[in-house]
Amino acid sequence: MDFAGGTQFAHPELGYRVRSANITPDADSGIGSWTEEQFINKFKGFESPDGRVLSNDEQRQNTAMPWTAYAGMTRDDLSAIYAYLRTRKPVNHRVDKWPDSKPATATR
Repeated sequence: MDFAGGTQFAHPELGYRVRSANITPDADSGIGSWTEEQFINKFKGFESPDGRVLSNDEQRQNTAMPWTAYAGMTRDDLSAIYAYLRTRKPVNHRVDKWPDSKPATATR
Protein backbone atom coordinates (compact mmCIF):
# COMPACT_ATOMS: atom_id res chain seq x y z
CA MET A 1 0.00 0.00 0.00
CA ASP A 2 1.98 2.95 -1.28
CA PHE A 3 2.09 5.88 1.14
CA ALA A 4 -0.22 4.12 3.65
CA GLY A 5 2.48 3.85 6.30
CA GLY A 6 3.39 1.10 8.72
CA THR A 7 7.03 0.56 7.75
CA GLN A 8 8.91 0.03 10.98
CA PHE A 9 12.24 1.60 11.86
CA ALA A 10 14.32 0.70 14.90
CA HIS A 11 16.31 3.44 16.56
CA PRO A 12 18.94 1.39 18.41
CA GLU A 13 20.80 4.37 19.89
CA LEU A 14 17.66 5.64 21.60
CA GLY A 15 16.12 2.21 22.14
CA TYR A 16 12.70 2.49 20.51
CA ARG A 17 10.81 1.72 17.31
CA VAL A 18 8.79 4.05 15.12
CA ARG A 19 6.53 3.32 12.17
CA SER A 20 5.96 5.52 9.15
CA ALA A 21 2.69 7.45 9.04
CA ASN A 22 -0.12 7.13 6.52
CA ILE A 23 0.30 10.08 4.16
CA THR A 24 -2.48 9.17 1.75
CA PRO A 25 -5.38 11.63 1.42
CA ASP A 26 -7.61 9.47 3.65
CA ALA A 27 -9.37 11.91 5.99
CA ASP A 28 -9.69 9.40 8.84
CA SER A 29 -6.25 7.81 9.06
CA GLY A 30 -4.06 9.78 6.65
CA ILE A 31 -3.46 13.45 5.92
CA GLY A 32 -6.71 14.01 4.03
CA SER A 33 -8.00 16.50 6.59
CA TRP A 34 -4.81 18.61 6.43
CA THR A 35 -4.94 21.86 4.50
CA GLU A 36 -2.05 22.77 2.24
CA GLU A 37 -1.05 25.46 4.72
CA GLN A 38 -1.03 22.97 7.62
CA PHE A 39 1.11 20.58 5.57
CA ILE A 40 3.65 23.26 4.68
CA ASN A 41 3.75 24.69 8.19
CA LYS A 42 4.39 21.24 9.69
CA PHE A 43 7.68 21.13 7.79
CA LYS A 44 8.53 24.81 8.15
CA GLY A 45 8.18 24.49 11.91
CA PHE A 46 11.46 22.56 11.87
CA GLU A 47 13.32 25.16 9.81
CA SER A 48 16.36 26.52 11.55
CA PRO A 49 19.09 28.79 10.19
CA ASP A 50 21.70 27.01 12.32
CA GLY A 51 20.83 23.50 11.10
CA ARG A 52 19.60 22.44 14.53
CA VAL A 53 19.28 18.69 15.12
CA LEU A 54 16.39 17.26 17.14
CA SER A 55 17.23 16.39 20.73
CA ASN A 56 16.76 12.82 21.99
CA ASP A 57 13.49 13.82 23.69
CA GLU A 58 12.23 15.50 20.51
CA GLN A 59 13.18 12.43 18.47
CA ARG A 60 11.17 10.16 20.78
CA GLN A 61 8.09 12.27 20.00
CA ASN A 62 8.82 12.32 16.29
CA THR A 63 8.07 10.06 13.36
CA ALA A 64 10.45 8.66 10.77
CA MET A 65 9.78 11.64 8.48
CA PRO A 66 12.99 13.69 7.98
CA TRP A 67 11.30 16.94 9.04
CA THR A 68 14.49 18.96 9.37
CA ALA A 69 15.73 17.87 5.93
CA TYR A 70 12.49 18.92 4.24
CA ALA A 71 12.16 22.12 6.29
CA GLY A 72 14.65 23.93 4.07
CA MET A 73 12.57 23.31 0.95
CA THR A 74 10.72 26.23 -0.56
CA ARG A 75 7.02 26.67 0.15
CA ASP A 76 6.42 26.07 -3.58
CA ASP A 77 8.23 22.72 -3.47
CA LEU A 78 6.34 21.64 -0.36
CA SER A 79 3.13 22.74 -2.05
CA ALA A 80 4.00 20.51 -5.02
CA ILE A 81 4.54 17.53 -2.70
CA TYR A 82 1.18 18.22 -1.06
CA ALA A 83 -0.51 18.42 -4.48
CA TYR A 84 1.06 15.12 -5.52
CA LEU A 85 0.01 13.34 -2.33
CA ARG A 86 -3.56 14.54 -2.92
CA THR A 87 -3.56 12.59 -6.22
CA ARG A 88 -2.84 9.29 -4.47
CA LYS A 89 -5.58 6.82 -3.63
CA PRO A 90 -6.87 7.33 -0.06
CA VAL A 91 -6.14 4.26 2.05
CA ASN A 92 -7.81 3.83 5.43
CA HIS A 93 -4.94 2.36 7.43
CA ARG A 94 -4.41 3.35 11.04
CA VAL A 95 -0.79 3.13 12.08
CA ASP A 96 0.52 2.90 15.62
CA LYS A 97 3.51 5.16 14.97
CA TRP A 98 5.11 4.51 18.35
CA PRO A 99 4.58 0.80 19.10
CA ASP A 100 6.56 0.93 22.31
CA SER A 101 8.84 3.01 24.40
CA LYS A 102 11.01 0.09 25.37
CA PRO A 103 14.20 -1.00 23.63
CA ALA A 104 13.67 -2.40 20.14
CA THR A 105 14.74 -6.01 20.30
CA ALA A 106 12.68 -7.36 17.41
CA THR A 107 10.67 -6.03 14.52
CA ARG A 108 7.08 -6.90 13.78
